[in-house]
Amino acid sequence: MKPDEGIVSRRYARAAMGFCDSHGGHDLFAEGLAKLVEGLEKIPLLETLLNTPLLQKEEKVKVVEAVAGTMGLPESVRRFALILVGRSR
Repeated sequence: MKPDEGIVSRRYARAAMGFCDSHGGHDLFAEGLAKLVEGLEKIPLLETLLNTPLLQKEEKVKVVEAVAGTMGLPESVRRFALILVGRSR
């Protein structure tokens, strides 16, 4: 991990927790995020698709939408993943 990646990661984590603070659902968010991470670990091609510069952001958004729908991820996790993709994270 690059030194600045830790700072950026903490910002996104704080934002996600702030969202959960104001909208509730810490447990649901944590479970959904764990489910997403598990899916990325089981199917490494997903992570490759989301990291490749060969796909446009719009195509990556479609991948996230499909994965979120297939996995039944909570709306909060789906939106968080879309933010990350939209900002090339």
